[in-house]
Amino acid sequence: MNSSLPVIAALTPDRPPAVPDGATVFDSPIRNGLPHRLDLLPRWQVVLSVPTGSAAAWLDASPGAPIPDGAARLRFQIDGVTRHVIPLVRGEGFKVVDGGQLRLAGTVLDWVLHVGDMVGAGDFGSFIRLALSVADKAAAQFGPIPPSDFVITALSPEDRTESRPGNRIPLRYHRLRLDRMRRQRELLR
Repeated sequence: MNSSLPVIAALTPDRPPAVPDGATVFDSPIRNGLPHRLDLLPRWQVVLSVPTGSAAAWLDASPGAPIPDGAARLRFQIDGVTRHVIPLVRGEGFKVVDGGQLRLAGTVLDWVLHVGDMVGAGDFGSFIRLALSVADKAAAQFGPIPPSDFVITALSPEDRTESRPGNRIPLRYHRLRLDRMRRQRELLR
């Protein structure tokens, strides 16, 4: 393989990806063929599978031949029901979202798959290594609390801030309404 091409060099990094802080490393040898199930948490599993659309090519190949990149998928399941599917890409971080909430975050550290795993059980040297963390931790730092709309409307126009995008237009209209009311009061006097 010609690794001097910029695209190939970018797709195949020289150094292995770093394990994120607080992540648990799951290193699993593949001995019973594919699909390969790995229990992550009490209710979460990940299933490594390869679509079998080209099964004839797998059956005719040598059992020690590697499966090319991009063919395998990781299916994240909770209680046996698939909730999220991602391609198996080395070094890429991923997030598992279930029901609109972030559940897991991780990185595929390394993997090797051989054609023999598509055919059946055996020790062909295949494995998968994942770094996963449960995304149940809140942020450790918080910004300042924005002032209430009631406080903003009570301030004089010179003291109002209009830096919050959601309040910018209503504050302008409110300021215009207050200016009109003041002019009307002055005319009535």
